[in-house]
Amino acid sequence: MVNAVEATDSSPQPAPRSRRTGPRVMPGTYTIKMTKGEKVYTSKLQLVLDPRGHYNEQERRQQFDLGHQLYKMMARMSFAEDSMVNLRDTATARAANYRQMMPCGRTSGVVATG
Repeated sequence: MVNAVEATDSSPQPAPRSRRTGPRVMPGTYTIKMTKGEKVYTSKLQLVLDPRGHYNEQERRQQFDLGHQLYKMMARMSFAEDSMVNLRDTATARAANYRQMMPCGRTSGVVATG
């Protein structure tokens, strides 16, 4: 993976923490596309491993792959959580509506939560 910030000198010192927060990507050639108004600019960008790093390309690939796996797991977990919250809210609203429709306030079998 490549740090999005390039070193300004050849010293082996890592970049300050605030400069190392960019996204990590694997070495390779990338196409950069910028749009301003109706005009589109494209260019190629060659990324290489940071020579100050302590990891080889295979280790970076493993880290990159694990990061993507975790990202996908978090996305599925977030979807599941949103679905459960929606289901809970729908059930609560239906239970409230059902209680209003019951004659004489009878609510046997209805449990209100929420």
